[in-house]
Parts: sequence; structure tokens; C-alpha cells
Amino acid sequence: MEESLQAHELQAGESLTVPIGQLHTFKVGDVAANTTATFEPGNLDFERAMLIMRGTQRDGTYQEFGVANEDNMMFLAILSELTNTNQVGAVKAHMDQLYAAKGKDIAAKKKELLEKYATEEQLQRGTEDYIET
Repeated sequence: MEESLQAHELQAGESLTVPIGQLHTFKVGDVAANTTATFEPGNLDFERAMLIMRGTQRDGTYQEFGVANEDNMMFLAILSELTNTNQVGAVKAHMDQLYAAKGKDIAAKKKELLEKYATEEQLQRGTEDYIET
């Protein structure tokens, strides 16, 4: 197996760089984990996706971001688009079908989410609105 396709188990304080375009997953298991991700170069759409995730989580609209189901596929399609996530396999085929059937609905929902949770003003403030004190 290629080095880039092997599993890497990280301990607290360890880091790993994922090359651009490299297929990867992130699995944390059943324990709480804090992660820090650095994107170089930065990406404003990724920041927008984080604001949308925080806002919808706060509002109770979406709680399970990583679990694809019929109720949240459009939402996950929007997050994938904003984070420049390239789907593969069965998920890609499903997303392609979703865009073919509901492309206009996805674009309208994306516009709605951006206007509610990720305006330029909100982008400037970042996540300060969501930090618990």
C-alpha cells in the first residue's frame, strides 16, 4: 500500500499534513477530540462553511454534519461545495444525481444559508459570536 494511503494514528500534540488533492478521512472514535486545521492558502468559502455549520448547529437546524441521509444531503452538498470537497465513489454518484435533479434548489438554499449565517459582516467577526463564555 502506498504511504499516502496508510492509516496514521496521531497522539495528542502530533500533527500530520495532508497534501492538496489527497484522498483522506478523519476518524476520532467515541471520545471527545479537539483539532486544529490550517489551510494554506486560506479559503474564504471554507470560513463561510464553518460559520454556516456553527449557525445551524446553534439554531438546531443541523446537528449531524458527517452523517449523510435524505434529510441533509442538500446541506452536505452545499458544505462540500464551499469546502472544495471532492467526493468519490458512491457518494460522488449520489451527489451528481442530486445536483442533476435539484441543482437550482441547492443554489437557492446555498444563497439562503450564506445570507443568514455568512455575510461579509459575519465573516469579519468570525466565530466570536459562537464562543461560549
